Amino acid sequence: KNAEDLLLGEIPTQDLIQKAGKKIAEEMINKSGYRWSTEYKEPVVKSLIDRVLNRIVEVE
Repeated sequence: KNAEDLLLGEIPTQDLIQKAGKKIAEEMINKSGYRWSTEYKEPVVKSLIDRVLNRIVEVE
């Protein structure tokens, strides 16, 4: 399942948003490859996705 499939048709919850952030970070690593900067980028991507999705659905 990709992040979009995880979210489609579901009621947005904080847990679901966090899972989507984790999934998107995993997809980013799979596409770009694991590099020295991954340890920094992975939590940043998760945090950004959490923030964006929370703003979209207003679940904070």
